[in-house]
Amino acid sequence: MALNMTNNTVLTTKNISKIYPNALDSICIFKDVNFTLNAGDIVALMGPSGSGKTSFLNILGLLDTPTDGELFINGISTKYMSDTDKTKLRANNIGFVFQFHHLLPDFTAIENVMLPLLKQNISSKEAKQRANSLLSSMLLGNRCNHYPSMLSGGEQQRVAIARAIACNPSILIADEPTGNLDKNTAMEIFNIMTNLANEQKIAIILATHDNNLYSNISNKIKIENQGIVKEYS
Repeated sequence: MALNMTNNTVLTTKNISKIYPNALDSICIFKDVNFTLNAGDIVALMGPSGSGKTSFLNILGLLDTPTDGELFINGISTKYMSDTDKTKLRANNIGFVFQFHHLLPDFTAIENVMLPLLKQNISSKEAKQRANSLLSSMLLGNRCNHYPSMLSGGEQQRVAIARAIACNPSILIADEPTGNLDKNTAMEIFNIMTNLANEQKIAIILATHDNNLYSNISNKIKIENQGIVKEYS
């Protein structure tokens, strides 16, 4: 299975499986999944609660390891990588957005966005300029010095997106990013992600239960009860 196969592939899985052992029997979440994500793709990941969506995203984001199979990030195999090398690869290539924004409450919006840049040894001046530019592009230029508690849910999530793309990742992994938002605000967040895919060619895989978002995403995959990931158009 492939999605819009081009030479712009940023992520590929080769026969990956995830199996959780227990005392009585092993639980297969998914098996022999082949999946390709290209620059500028937006892919919706569907499936009921407990079907393995988060496990799949965690593997794609190098937060978990598949039981079998191989994951490639921008052509680099991660199969035999050390945790240190995976951390570096993740920091340089992958951004994350979750249902809860996970902003640091004692840091302002601009400070939250600056953090990943500072961890990359970018100067404070350059990090601040980049963070300010990102927040302005999210229509938050006048909220840079506000703390998360002073922002609305939609504003908090926009700051979280700015932080996620601060280091120019090629891949954005979003796990229920609009789950805590009302319908209109959810669409605002989705439109921001669409612009990132179209304008910056960031590849996005998005897990969501929001039917309104489903109708706006042409590429869909689903984790079925049998552990098979299928493609829908």
